[in-house]
Amino acid sequence: MHDYLRAIGFSSIHNKKDMEHLVQLVLARPDSEFDAPRCGQMAAFGEKTREFLPHTEDYTGVGYDVTSYGVSLVFHMNRLRDYTDSIAFLRENQSRDGETVVMEHLPIALSALSISGTVLLPLERRQKKEDVGGGDERSRMIAAARRGDQSAIENLTLEDIDMYALISKRLKNEDIFEIVDTSFMPYGISCDHYSILGDILSCQECINQITGESVYQMTVNANGVVLDVCINSTDLLGEPAEGRRFRGIVWLQGCRAF
Repeated sequence: MHDYLRAIGFSSIHNKKDMEHLVQLVLARPDSEFDAPRCGQMAAFGEKTREFLPHTEDYTGVGYDVTSYGVSLVFHMNRLRDYTDSIAFLRENQSRDGETVVMEHLPIALSALSISGTVLLPLERRQKKEDVGGGDERSRMIAAARRGDQSAIENLTLEDIDMYALISKRLKNEDIFEIVDTSFMPYGISCDHYSILGDILSCQECINQITGESVYQMTVNANGVVLDVCINSTDLLGEPAEGRRFRGIVWLQGCRAF
């Protein structure tokens, strides 16, 4: 039984019988269907989806395009079509010596489900003009370091040392969430779970058509990664609003942005 079903308003599902009832609802009245063509010895795939909340058929929300330089994100692939298209691409571009062509980076739309979150007040940001765009520069250095650029590795190391010294000094008199305004970090042993802290760009409350449970859909900017987060109102501590911050553990999902 998947714990994250409660994030979209199905907190009443506790056993296999409840889950089977939900599956039958989807099979009986799907909003969309997809059958993947059989390719060689590959098994046949099919997919049916149904929307129980606005914008949650694949839960991609507004569908932001996300570009990441130097940082790899692991996420659950929402659409079966994305998987079959990837397999077809690799098969068509396989070289004669048996080596496959690596797919280039594609724009993706990220979303997430959460079953535990907190709303924090915003921070007053005092950013100098010369600091604007510094995040992009750091991302480029991270990408260069991954390629083995020794200069980039040294610069990043020095930056981390300076940052550690500054944070250690400020922690004596300040709360950690007054220092760290946004973050995006892996969480636990599951590769697609993350701990995020970010600004709420927009928020709306929706009602599950079947259960009547209240659910919040938020667009969050966590350390430069913009994603849609869905969480049951009973699992969220605080009142979400644009300009405030969201902190929580999320199950990251995504699909190709067209």
